[in-house]
This record gives sequence, structure tokens and C-alpha cells, in this order.
Amino acid sequence: MYRNRDRFIKIVVWFVVITMVLTVVASLASSIG
Repeated sequence: MYRNRDRFIKIVVWFVVITMVLTVVASLASSIG
């Protein structure tokens, strides 16, 4: 149970990080042109 929970938390963390990075990249791209 704990092992699956840790894997789920890790997936959620990666999803949040990737979403934040994509948002920053999109804002930078729009500001650049």
C-alpha cells in the first residue's frame, strides 16, 4: 500500500512540475514573440 502510495505521490509531483515548466515556457515564448 505504502509503495503504491509513494509511486502515486511521485507521479503527481512530476505532473505538477511538468505543468509549471510548460506554463513558464509558454509565458516566456509569448513574451518573446
